[in-house]
Amino acid sequence: MLPELVIFDMDGTLTESKSTADAEMIELVKKLLEKTKVAVISSSDLPKFHEQFLISFLIDVSGFNNLYLAPRSGGALYAYQSVDWKKIFEDDAGAPTDKARGIEKLSKYLSIPISEMVFVSDSLLPGAADYVVIKTGIRTVPVAGPDDTKKIIRELLAG
Repeated sequence: MLPELVIFDMDGTLTESKSTADAEMIELVKKLLEKTKVAVISSSDLPKFHEQFLISFLIDVSGFNNLYLAPRSGGALYAYQSVDWKKIFEDDAGAPTDKARGIEKLSKYLSIPISEMVFVSDSLLPGAADYVVIKTGIRTVPVAGPDDTKKIIRELLAG
């Protein structure tokens, strides 16, 4: 059974570090968006989401109503509405935010219990950047890079 929300780290998970998502990844994400909600969370700011991820969708925005962007580790949240991305919330620029807090905010905003979410990341080992999400109780799926992420998405789609 698919989780209600699949959350992906961007760098090293959906894309090679600081690179653009490839066509195969975009096609898999599109298929996932047809079946469930997807969020991308990254310490990057919104322009990096456009450069590394959204640009690969070209003009095909179908499914964007199920896609959420959480830049600055979830310190902000954007949802696609009509023809553009709308800011749902944004913390003060100086406020510390980590991905655990970002996941908790996603849960609250989307009214999805953390138990119905999964987080996919290449950085889940103790001391790594995304290890902090473990404390939320979210189900985590470690990957070694985008190729592993593609396998995970295929498994999720297969049910």
